[in-house]
Amino acid sequence: MKINVSNYIVSTCKKWSDYNFISDENSKEIYTYGKYFDKIELSINYLHDSGLNENDFVVIEIDNSIASLALFMGMLVSHIIPILVSPNIKANEMKKICANSNPKAWFYSTMNKKVLKNTEDLKFIPIIDVENAVNSYETKYKSNCSNIAYIVYTSGTTGSPKRVEISHENMLSEIESMAVSYNMTRNDRNMCILPLYHASSLYRSILITFHTGGWVKLYKEFSYENFWSNIHSDKITFVQIVPSIMKILLAHKDCFSDGHQKSLRFVGSASDLHPVELVKDFESSFDVYLLQSYGMTEATCCITLNPLNKKHRSMGSVGKPISVNSIKILDKNNNSLPVNKIGKIVVSGRNITNHDIKDKNNSKELDTGDTGYLDGKGFLWLVGRDEDIIKRAGYRISPYEIESAILKIHPNFDVAVLGVEHDLLGQDIIAFVDKKLSVICERDLIKELKFNLASYKMPSEIIFLDDIPLIGVGKVDKVKLKELYKSNKIRYKLP
Repeated sequence: MKINVSNYIVSTCKKWSDYNFISDENSKEIYTYGKYFDKIELSINYLHDSGLNENDFVVIEIDNSIASLALFMGMLVSHIIPILVSPNIKANEMKKICANSNPKAWFYSTMNKKVLKNTEDLKFIPIIDVENAVNSYETKYKSNCSNIAYIVYTSGTTGSPKRVEISHENMLSEIESMAVSYNMTRNDRNMCILPLYHASSLYRSILITFHTGGWVKLYKEFSYENFWSNIHSDKITFVQIVPSIMKILLAHKDCFSDGHQKSLRFVGSASDLHPVELVKDFESSFDVYLLQSYGMTEATCCITLNPLNKKHRSMGSVGKPISVNSIKILDKNNNSLPVNKIGKIVVSGRNITNHDIKDKNNSKELDTGDTGYLDGKGFLWLVGRDEDIIKRAGYRISPYEIESAILKIHPNFDVAVLGVEHDLLGQDIIAFVDKKLSVICERDLIKELKFNLASYKMPSEIIFLDDIPLIGVGKVDKVKLKELYKSNKIRYKLP
């Protein structure tokens, strides 16, 4: 791939110049690709006037706004290296990022209303809707494809966040492969409701739409009240969600009217466990195809995707590798395993970041940390994260299996299963269940689990919470759960 992201953005905006690209829910203003590029150039001037130069590291609290998206792309075009963070980032996380990357500036969301104090080495600059800046900065569209395009930090659900550097090659190969895999065209109309600082939203909602000349409606956040009516009124063909949103929509079926979903080709979902019963309930309730995928930050975004034709999928699988990726299943000695044998999942491809090592053939490889298997048709099946596998009394137990058993009984619950230290067993099994629904039959839950799980897989405790703590885009905050368990700060407990 010869070109870089800077040239790519410029050429794509010119290619689709007269077509509509993006509109904002609040302003209702529609930007063509050409008009949007004007905002990118104004953002570049804003960066230049702020005293920033090529290869400077800067943090951007990228919220779901035209201004922050244009500023982010302006950074890519001018070769200033953005570090993407959530607008809700905490002070301790800010300190860690600053210590690790030494940014020159921190662009903050004015919606945050946080109090920031300038330091001697770091400028705090508001993200504003730049309209009147003078286009006086000559942009140089030059860069090596292996150079860093932007930086993200993993969500850190089980520990400290890790820095991941996304290169120009990572970005471009991922965008092209995903656009082909999702079969996106200029006729697609995307609805962006997930936060843009997360790769799933940035790529699936924005960048593959941008690549194919489509149109996207940008929302500040998800709202179940208007979700289906907005799809209907804007004739949306694709929207990316997460399992937690699936559950919210199922809990508010009264907001759905049959026919509002008819424009949809499919609804995409990734990021967390998709119990089969939850998928079936969602599809039957709303008459849509739930297109499941699998990805990682270290792989830029997407790794696998199910077939676009619902008839060809394997229910419960996360699909087959997209064109940029190949997958192999290895044992503990790094030997390849045959089909249907469980082992660690290793992915290779041009979208694998330089966070990871290269193999002997100079092809980047990523040990995902997940365990699973490939079936005879090439579909990938997840078993669990290796670090989450519970080692109880000599058994290796996947928390996914226990979570799925609980969700088979109550599909709309939020559930998390963890292994905790135990003096005799090594680890013990604790299940956390939300208490959103007014009636939970505890005895029936335990009884049903005994019918569906072997005795050594049964949780020793089922703990009911008002809410399962989440991090990132719908992922369970396992660190917080373990802290809650250790501190005994739990309202509902069932021995």
